[in-house]
Amino acid sequence: MIASLRGALLRKEAAPGGVAFAVLDVGGVGYRAFVSTGTFASLPEPGGEAFLHTVTVVREDSLSLFGFADADELALFNLLPVPPLDGGGLIGGLLPTRYREGWHHIQQLGPLLLVAVFFFGGRLIAGPVNALAALFFSLTRALAPGLP
Repeated sequence: MIASLRGALLRKEAAPGGVAFAVLDVGGVGYRAFVSTGTFASLPEPGGEAFLHTVTVVREDSLSLFGFADADELALFNLLPVPPLDGGGLIGGLLPTRYREGWHHIQQLGPLLLVAVFFFGGRLIAGPVNALAALFFSLTRALAPGLP
């Protein structure tokens, strides 16, 4: 598991549509990480030193790194309701038993969904995230009625 990277920024690129990545040289090895637009904007010019908090996603056929400039951005990313992130496990644990088999099938697509989130950004996940946020707040109000 690669939790963070610190090294010289070799390259950074942002394609139209929101896909951005950075390549950091760490001890002579170049690590390529997908980065958010906010992180991309905060990176130095190539040659400067950069630090990224990372999430490592392992599949049968790939190893992907997602990099973030600060821990808060990483924490929010981890809460996305997409397996294998923590938010995916949270949703799976809250689902009624009858929906868990379907959730298991969605979990197998998790790494592909993560890449899609980085390719299409907020446009792709705005609807599902808003619906899940509403569900979360409804559950919170139902379980703790005294909260605002």
